[in-house]
Amino acid sequence: MLTKDQKITLLQATVLQLKGRQLDFEKLSREVAINYPDPLTFNFAYNLHTDFITQDTIPYLLVEWYPEIKSKDREVKDKARTLWMQTKLNLDTIVMLPWKGK
Repeated sequence: MLTKDQKITLLQATVLQLKGRQLDFEKLSREVAINYPDPLTFNFAYNLHTDFITQDTIPYLLVEWYPEIKSKDREVKDKARTLWMQTKLNLDTIVMLPWKGK
């Protein structure tokens, strides 16, 4: 038998899976490539986050840039892309992560 907290966690994971299925990543990727042709790779994921008091699902965006793109240009383009993604997906909680390399 699951505890109340385990049930909540299971339901949140299920909601996360359903949200992920609703996102047409292939279409979104094509739009990103058209609007922002500079990135080498584009990554999007939902992440379950907890501070052990509350739990939240946070959308993350990670972009790997071509090496010749200057970091100042990357910052400007990352801000623009984040605002576009927030509007496009109606998610004001998107977090843009810096690419750390492989």
